[in-house]
Amino acid sequence: MSSFFRSIGLSLDGGDFKAMNLKFVPLMFVVISTVRMWPSTALSKVLVDVVRSNVTEHVVHFALFYLFVIWYLLNWGYMISVTLTKPGGYPNSAPRAYTAEGAIYRVKCSIENTFESMVCFIIAVIICDKVADDNAQELIASWAVLVMLTRTIYPGESACLVGASSYSG
Repeated sequence: MSSFFRSIGLSLDGGDFKAMNLKFVPLMFVVISTVRMWPSTALSKVLVDVVRSNVTEHVVHFALFYLFVIWYLLNWGYMISVTLTKPGGYPNSAPRAYTAEGAIYRVKCSIENTFESMVCFIIAVIICDKVADDNAQELIASWAVLVMLTRTIYPGESACLVGASSYSG
């Protein structure tokens, strides 16, 4: 998805203030409209029902666990990608000093982004769990499913790029 936005020129990278505002405001409008309309969509209701009927009644807690699993698998994928493509393998003695390039760098960024969003999601889950009444729980569950869906799409795109472009043998 982010590659699509970059290909049509909707990237915030390298723009001046005016260019960033011309691109950022419409993107935020699309995001806010999507989040606002998501709970009333049929897809939202189906996905919440699938999680409730097949996994657990606690959709929000499952979403948090799901984010952790995504983050964990991305970390393993990153370490395997570095091991397969870097001469000398994964730099276990100084992993933070290693600077990846290309698609592997994008996976590293998506790992860090997933972790950062997970922290915000934990805070939101705790607040909503304590403050929200029973009527709001359905709305919160549908947004939790939206978070799971978007967190699957964004890192998944980066991981597919690594598989397609970095492994040479």
